[in-house]
Amino acid sequence: MATRGPRLIAPEAIRTEVLSSRFAQIVTIGYVGVAIWYLWWRTFNTVNTDALAISIPFLIADYLGFFFFGMFAMTLWSRVRRSAPPPAPGLTVDVLIPTYNEDSEILRPTI
Repeated sequence: MATRGPRLIAPEAIRTEVLSSRFAQIVTIGYVGVAIWYLWWRTFNTVNTDALAISIPFLIADYLGFFFFGMFAMTLWSRVRRSAPPPAPGLTVDVLIPTYNEDSEILRPTI
């Protein structure tokens, strides 16, 4: 008896396209350079040693902002667009739309 389980898709069947993001990469490198200079200046020239309870949290906020930008830049550094391969002939898909006492006019955009 043959089983009809899920079929695995070969990685070479998935079309991958690397999107050009040179401008964004150049801007990111420029921002990182300016941000490193700013954090150095902020750390060694603007921290008020008489009010560390106020200065340190603001300094930490600046470092966290730089860290979060770095994480954001890493996700966008090399953008990839993938598209699914065409379906194999003869296969069908069942779709379940859970509803409760809904008119067909409400469901029409979903279907």
